[in-house]
Amino acid sequence: MSNFTAIVDVAIGLSLIYLGVSLYVTIVNEFIAQKLQLRGKQLAEDLTKLIDDPNLRSALAANPALAPFVTSNGKPGSYVDPDIVARLLLGAARGGQATVATMEELIGAINALPASELKKQLQAIAQSASDNVEAFIGTVSHWVDQSLTMMGEVYKQRIKLISFGIGLFAAVAFNIQTLDVASHLYRNKEAREALVAVAEQFTDGVPKEAFDKCLALEPAARAAEASCKPILGLVTTVQGRNETFGQLPMFWTNVDDPWAQILPSLGQANWLLNWLGWLITALAVSLGAPFWFDLLNKLVNIRRAVQPRKTS
Repeated sequence: MSNFTAIVDVAIGLSLIYLGVSLYVTIVNEFIAQKLQLRGKQLAEDLTKLIDDPNLRSALAANPALAPFVTSNGKPGSYVDPDIVARLLLGAARGGQATVATMEELIGAINALPASELKKQLQAIAQSASDNVEAFIGTVSHWVDQSLTMMGEVYKQRIKLISFGIGLFAAVAFNIQTLDVASHLYRNKEAREALVAVAEQFTDGVPKEAFDKCLALEPAARAAEASCKPILGLVTTVQGRNETFGQLPMFWTNVDDPWAQILPSLGQANWLLNWLGWLITALAVSLGAPFWFDLLNKLVNIRRAVQPRKTS
């Protein structure tokens, strides 16, 4: 039972570290994405693919809500309302007429469009639609939303690659080498228990709802939100400003020559093991903060079931 408890404690310690690094990566990722406008640029690219009729794109460019997405010199935001896109799209198909259209008029306008994938899709939707114009617009809006969501998978994959790169950088910069940390925690009961205590305090103080809310907030709002302080505190902790984490074989404070541990050296295999440990850290971090938060809570509950906390 003691070996099982030790293994669970090591898993809790690693999960807490991975969670902290994942949150750090999330913050850095948000900064990069915001500065480079990655989400907006990807959304503009997806809209251009979706609306493959140049005449309709030109018509949409006259609307302030969509102009940043369909013009080369715009600064697109990170979200576009599918219902607005659907209404403006069908309005542009009718030549921008302001009068209320009937289904017959809409179908005629769609059939008059030049050949394109967009025309085919609108014709297919129109064939299965009733005579209710609002229902037809709703169906087009749903199609726009679904299409942009599917195209957004490219953006998600790009963000995952960026997150892996930032995670690897953080693993090396803070020397968070999974093999060394796991070995140290398994052999050092005092270090395990200290880290488990921090994990229990964190999970008790941060409900799932508060965690999800904090991740969804903009960086400035997150910093001002009181319930997010434990989360931001964990990010600070993994950067080496905490006594408990400072006792672990992390960071470069006790290493005479860090470059000898990073760069290949003849006759020494330490650098190879170090890179393996850092890669494991980066791969773990790429799973994302929500994954490690959920796993940490499950592991803490398992530990309490196996070894209940002492009460005074």
